[in-house]
Amino acid sequence: MTKTARELLTADFQAKKASGLKDLKFFFGNVSDSTVEEVSAEVNKVYAEVAKGNVIIQKSWGDSNRKKATA
Repeated sequence: MTKTARELLTADFQAKKASGLKDLKFFFGNVSDSTVEEVSAEVNKVYAEVAKGNVIIQKSWGDSNRKKATA
């Protein structure tokens, strides 16, 4: 059975959460005309490009208000 883009993305996020994922942001603009499946497919495409080394993931946008840990 073939998994949908949403199922694949959900499984990926569950694995990332188990590995410590805390927050994730996507900025797609106006998605009111898009389905969940279409958006999931786009996110999966981005992750495929990251895996190929064609995209750099921004680790922090500098918008955190948390104090940095000190050693």
